Amino acid sequence: MKTERLVRYLNSVGKECFVKYFELFSNDTVPNHEIAERIFAENDYTEKSCNSRTGHARMIIREDGTEEALRIISESKRLDSTVTNMAEKYLKSMT
Repeated sequence: MKTERLVRYLNSVGKECFVKYFELFSNDTVPNHEIAERIFAENDYTEKSCNSRTGHARMIIREDGTEEALRIISESKRLDSTVTNMAEKYLKSMT
């Protein structure tokens, strides 16, 4: 996945959302609508936004952009350290 496209998709998902729901996004046995429903129930996003976030996150994973996405998140200076630390943890578990 090209970096420009990855960044656009990652921004559509939201870096914190990508990390918070990473295990769900990565689990092929969980349908998109179930993930979107959980995001909707736990956040102040619209249903349409939750569906879009889920689709974009799964596209990143499906097109092998996961490691780069997690690296971008882990190196972010604007995110809370708990988010960057979690991204780093997931990244280390992949390599």
